[in-house]
Amino acid sequence: MQPDKLEQYRPIFFPEAIAVLGVSGEEANAGARFYTSLLKAGFQGNVYAVNPRGGEIDGRPLYPSVSSIPHPVDTVIIAIPAMHVPTVLEECAKKGVKVAQIYTAGFSESGTEEGRRLEAVIVEKARQNGILIVGPNCMGVYSPARRLPYGMSNYAGEVGSIGFLSQSGGLGGMLMDMGVMRGLKFSKAVSFGNGTMLDSVDYLDYFAADPATTVVGAYLEGMRNGARFLESAIRVARKKPLVLWRGGRTEVGAKCAVSHTGSLAGPDALWSALAQQAGAVRVFSLEEVVDTLLAFQVLERDPGNRLAFVSGLTGGGGGIGVSASDAFCSRGLQLPAFSAETRERLTRLLPPAGTVTHNPLDVGGQTIPMESLFQCFLAVVQDPAVDFLVFHERTGFFMQPAYTARVEAVNDLLITLKQTQDKPVVVISPAGTAENERLSTGKKLIQAGIPVFSTLEGAAAALRNVNDYWAAKKNPEARIQNSE
Repeated sequence: MQPDKLEQYRPIFFPEAIAVLGVSGEEANAGARFYTSLLKAGFQGNVYAVNPRGGEIDGRPLYPSVSSIPHPVDTVIIAIPAMHVPTVLEECAKKGVKVAQIYTAGFSESGTEEGRRLEAVIVEKARQNGILIVGPNCMGVYSPARRLPYGMSNYAGEVGSIGFLSQSGGLGGMLMDMGVMRGLKFSKAVSFGNGTMLDSVDYLDYFAADPATTVVGAYLEGMRNGARFLESAIRVARKKPLVLWRGGRTEVGAKCAVSHTGSLAGPDALWSALAQQAGAVRVFSLEEVVDTLLAFQVLERDPGNRLAFVSGLTGGGGGIGVSASDAFCSRGLQLPAFSAETRERLTRLLPPAGTVTHNPLDVGGQTIPMESLFQCFLAVVQDPAVDFLVFHERTGFFMQPAYTARVEAVNDLLITLKQTQDKPVVVISPAGTAENERLSTGKKLIQAGIPVFSTLEGAAAALRNVNDYWAAKKNPEARIQNSE
């Protein structure tokens, strides 16, 4: 994508003024919810509400038409019946609108001849007048740098480096919710629905060129042109990680995709082949998308595939060690044996009863002094056979009265460890009774460059995905072999 294209797409992600069409005083009205969300999120631009009846909404003018707004408007959000959209686009053209984000459904995804006809009409009118269409049948754009919230969410999170495109508005919203809670930070995201004018390849090309985006994720249900999609995916993956989640892999799922966004999903083997050729990482669930994007966001380089697993501080050391061995090794990661020197250091630091000094390491309970625990961490990461450390931490256990003071102390040790040596540190923090404390602690660790996962299996899959991407990047002849 040339620099002029980046500028052409600027009103999509950095609009100066937005008019929301279809606003009414009804609380459940879609237009009103879009309008309110822009105001509550602190959108850094002008916002106007439009309804043919005119009047006011919350003490602000309700304009009868786009043309009646006495100020420039570069983007409109359209939440009116599909039959009226062509006429509105003509009015938007006269106003000089550059982008039409069409929330309205009832176009080609409806499967009706009238829906297909209406979609063809709006595309033709938009092209004739230089208007870019986002959608239709979509939740639209998320741009935290502009305080532009995702859909009707009322919230714009911290600015980050993840770009995300989604054919599904609902799954896009779930990703935003789950991702922001887990510490993901987005540069931009877009739900494009039917993608009648701009589809996945256009947004992939944009994110490939966007200097603010270093990791790209995508949820897709179909593609129009496999060759063009492959070219775009290659452009992204050569520069930055591309994480691809394809919906409609099964026969039933493919039928749902047609009625959802009008997409023809295509055989799953084709998607696997395209992902492998492009060097993209395929994932298979919302949770794996979030875990993998988080790993790429926090780990600035290939972490390697040899890990040391440390548990036992919050109970269950033996069983957790066995489970961790299964989870990581089944994903092609390794738990190498510690050197004799490392085991000697650990033996001096740990009590003789209830501990295990090989990999996975069991530190034997809550009585170990903090300085001894830190020295154990240090001994492990200094072992030449170890690429990174994984620590298992049950925040709920720490919330017991006898141990509440230790959770901050342990996490401070992990942060110090991350800051004083160059091997990655990873934390497994399973969900439990202390969710607020767990999420708060997790965000602190993520801010310090330590990814936090809620399950062993999620961490193993994400770390394998990161390894696969870097392996393919180092060896273009290699093929990413990730599978469900």
